[in-house]
Amino acid sequence: MDGGFAPPFVNLAKNQTRGIVQQLNDGVRGFMLDIHQTPDGAILCHNSCTLVSKPVALNVDVQRIVDFLRANRSEIITVFLEDYVSADVLRAELRKVQGLADVLYRAEGVRQNGWPTRSQLQNANKRLIIFTDHGKDGREDSGVLYQKDWTVENHWSMGSGLGSSDWSCFSRWDEKPLTATGNFQPLFVMNHFRDVPFTGTATTDNGKLANRAQQFCQPAARKKPNYLSVDLYHLGNAAQAVGLLNSYVYGP
Repeated sequence: MDGGFAPPFVNLAKNQTRGIVQQLNDGVRGFMLDIHQTPDGAILCHNSCTLVSKPVALNVDVQRIVDFLRANRSEIITVFLEDYVSADVLRAELRKVQGLADVLYRAEGVRQNGWPTRSQLQNANKRLIIFTDHGKDGREDSGVLYQKDWTVENHWSMGSGLGSSDWSCFSRWDEKPLTATGNFQPLFVMNHFRDVPFTGTATTDNGKLANRAQQFCQPAARKKPNYLSVDLYHLGNAAQAVGLLNSYVYGP
């Protein structure tokens, strides 16, 4: 991945081993990026930025995404920020991205009218959605969306890196159940990974992604997931699960 990990031990079990550009070329359209604040701004790194080997600024990877969208007018991309920076730093980082305003989607009217279709996003050229998990403090004026307002998400871990896994799907946020209770339908982020992303376990888990979605997570949320989040996406054929889930309409 771009950015880096805190040495020495986290480097042994990376969530992804391929950078943003290759992920985009491989068909990945959703990214979970951890950003931490340093004297240089918002830096991509997981757990800690101390002694990170290859620091990459947030604006660098967002620029790569925007450039990809410019070159591929039918594509739609979502970024989920695990956000540990100040609002001013985030605003400054996003201002550095050339062409961001042209493609950034701001979710205007969604609560009244529902989510737009893919074709509507494509026609409006608003094809990049950025969520932040940071508490509300005004950073939303830069165009990022406060994630809890717009999504539901199951608990992030299926267990440790080895051994049996817990396939149950329950809300990551206790105060917000997976099943929507009002007219507004939040987007459903399905997490499917463990505490530690060992290669062999991730390969096996990713091969069972569609099965877990169909047996456990769709019934729990009463809808198909809009996003599938996995470690080491290139192992276990997670793309096959995406294709399968896109092939039918789920009805509880």
